[in-house]
Amino acid sequence: MTADVLPDAATPFGQRVRTRLQNDTVIWIVTVGADGRPQPNPVGFCRDGDADSAEFVIYSRPDAHRLEHLRERPDKVSFHFDSDGLGQDIVVLHGRVVVDDDHPAIQDWPPYVEKYGPAVERVFGSIAKFSESYPIALRVTITGVRGFYVRG
Repeated sequence: MTADVLPDAATPFGQRVRTRLQNDTVIWIVTVGADGRPQPNPVGFCRDGDADSAEFVIYSRPDAHRLEHLRERPDKVSFHFDSDGLGQDIVVLHGRVVVDDDHPAIQDWPPYVEKYGPAVERVFGSIAKFSESYPIALRVTITGVRGFYVRG
């Protein structure tokens, strides 16, 4: 999906959003629990499409509470990147998340293996083991972006 929801690629902020979506390795997913409280968790993610794509995929354990939160409130989710430590590189994404039963397993999806393969092997021993532990593919469609970037 190509979306007009991403900031203009000709602007510094638009360029930075695309760069972070492509290169960052951790994004924080914030779901809403049944009690109405935000539930932030860091996750790995991988773009699904070109630089203008408004979609990415995260994988989840089947026992993660976020799955229940997302089933009950698929539109009440946001994502954000860690800042640069100075509060000058802020990107917050709003989106819709659905379980993508047709998406390949981690070990069978080259973009994810290329991005995370060495790190996953160090921590889990193998891509196959990690893929077994995180079998649920969640497709995120970005519906809004806010934030700012101050050039230093």
